[in-house]
Amino acid sequence: METKVMFYRGDDLLLVSQGREAGFEYAARVTKTKPLTVQVTSILDESGLAKLQKAENLLVAYATKGYAYKAKVAQIEGDSVVLSLIERHEGRDFFRVDTVITTSYEVVREMPRAGGKTDKPNGPKTVDDLDLDDSVSQGERRIAALMLNLYHEVKMLREQVVERNKIDTRQLAPKLVSLSASGVRFATPYEHQRGDVLRLTMVLEDPNKPININVTVVRSDRDFFGGSGAFSTACQFKDLSSSDRERLVRYVFRSQRQALVRR
Repeated sequence: METKVMFYRGDDLLLVSQGREAGFEYAARVTKTKPLTVQVTSILDESGLAKLQKAENLLVAYATKGYAYKAKVAQIEGDSVVLSLIERHEGRDFFRVDTVITTSYEVVREMPRAGGKTDKPNGPKTVDDLDLDDSVSQGERRIAALMLNLYHEVKMLREQVVERNKIDTRQLAPKLVSLSASGVRFATPYEHQRGDVLRLTMVLEDPNKPININVTVVRSDRDFFGGSGAFSTACQFKDLSSSDRERLVRYVFRSQRQALVRR
């Protein structure tokens, strides 16, 4: 019995097979809803048509909505394919893969920290700021001035050391990530607050076409994801375009299939 699902004309889908030898993913667009008919927009030769016709584990992936359906091909005529949907594909990791990609990020907006920075002054700068009473001798004032100067010198040196050792997260570098069509998890050198907004760059395959996107931090904890970085930070995509989402889904499918072949 065919399952019921809401599709509309013009919806962009992916026809996916995760088979070891005949795996594929073809882009398609809905041209008719009853029966569900799609036009394959990927270039198909006779071999591709044969793969599609014989596919036993065909999945219809709706990347924009983030779900997929098991299906079978009812009819093929040219690049027009009539599909019969069987059931919702409930695989939790269907749109997720652990892989290594080149990434970088920078903080766009930070949420307020509990017990964090305040508007309090940075402490006294001169002896006059200490508000000493008249009973303090000139010798004691000179000692206080020396101690105050030493305090500021140590503080300045500490700030210089912290800045020198600060990791520049804006530099592109290969990282192990857990990637899906809705978000990403990766190792970060710093803990980030839930709600922080980061500007993330991801290079999937073509270095000339990176994905640049704002992400919102969902959680950041110490579990040493990927064996590097002090924190594992999980983020949700904020403004991922439909074309970039399709690129991500294609990349996930391709990585999953390559991993399947290597087993």
